[in-house]
Amino acid sequence: GSPALRSRLLAYSAGIATKERDRARAEADIGVAVALARDSGDADLLARILSDQSTVLLAFGDVAAAVASLEEQLVMRERMHGAQHVNVAAIHAALSRAYRRHGDVDKAERHIRAALAIDDAVLSKDDWRRARHLNAWLALLHARREYAAALDAGVESLRINRIAYADDHPEIASDLENIGKLYLLLDRPADAVDPLRDALARSATQFGPDHAETAATRASYGDALARSGDLAAGDAELRR
Repeated sequence: GSPALRSRLLAYSAGIATKERDRARAEADIGVAVALARDSGDADLLARILSDQSTVLLAFGDVAAAVASLEEQLVMRERMHGAQHVNVAAIHAALSRAYRRHGDVDKAERHIRAALAIDDAVLSKDDWRRARHLNAWLALLHARREYAAALDAGVESLRINRIAYADDHPEIASDLENIGKLYLLLDRPADAVDPLRDALARSATQFGPDHAETAATRASYGDALARSGDLAAGDAELRR
């Protein structure tokens, strides 16, 4: 009997359907959830449901619609909190990722710079949200082939996440893999070996030794070994 509660529950249902790759149900449920949230007159509820909507849209590759949803969220959050707020920074970072996927690198850069500027103004240097936004900055720099600057962002993200999370957290494994791959792109394979070995061990523990994610990390590790001069070890990892 509560439209607001029904909106939230439908958004949860859409999230589950997204994980199950059930696009029809995900889009139907989130569509009704957004309509109910709009009718409720609750701005905070609508902003939250729009955030869920943009996640669903991005998961199924509808980047243009996701950008529109995120732009609406940004206007709402700035109206609610002002321009210098952590919630506004989070939307800027999400917009950066979406615009990068949409091929508009200039807008992606503008939004991630806005997110990082807010972080500098309102967060401590060790706050986990800065690491998340640095990851979006890294992705943008990677798209621009600015690999050295991307590596700096990855190293700083790893430093923060080691403070913020337990050692077995997936964010740490992701940072290590990013760093290793960037060393490869910078033609520094010897420096890539240790972070990729660490990332591979973490991936095997998290996903299992035969998972596709583990195989992808193992391929990078084998590449690093081979290019560092250990051809036999590199060949073994790549064949596996």
